[in-house]
Amino acid sequence: MNSMMNDEAMKRKGKKFLYGILIVLVIGKLFSFNLGRVKECVQACIYESCVRQYKVVTSYADFIEKSQDSQAIYFGSKDCPSCVSGIRKTQEILVEAGEVYYFKVDFNDPQNLTELDRFKEKYGFETIPNILIFRGGVVKQYKTKDIFHYEGGKR
Repeated sequence: MNSMMNDEAMKRKGKKFLYGILIVLVIGKLFSFNLGRVKECVQACIYESCVRQYKVVTSYADFIEKSQDSQAIYFGSKDCPSCVSGIRKTQEILVEAGEVYYFKVDFNDPQNLTELDRFKEKYGFETIPNILIFRGGVVKQYKTKDIFHYEGGKR
């Protein structure tokens, strides 16, 4: 009878141990998921803080109207993972520009996408993020790969 009680006690301890491990695994997974979300939120805040410095332009005509000798335009979106992760490099590049404009891409707005297409056709780029720097009649373009490979003045 004593051995039966010991077997029952061992089974209960084994179940408690397995439940404990399961709880630890679930909590660990929830914690790691939340850390990922925190990182995304921080990056989104950094992105919004950076682009807030730039003057918003909503159309090709609007940008041309503001035309100056030394200016730049950044095409990006908070909904674009490459834009968000590359914002620090974008800022480094834009230091060399005069006035900086921001074309905020909204993937849910057909009119916005039509305006983006006008820029794409005129300057020959396909993706965002993208930067155009205008200086002395010359246009210097930084495509996505150029932004990510930018090394402080070297291209």
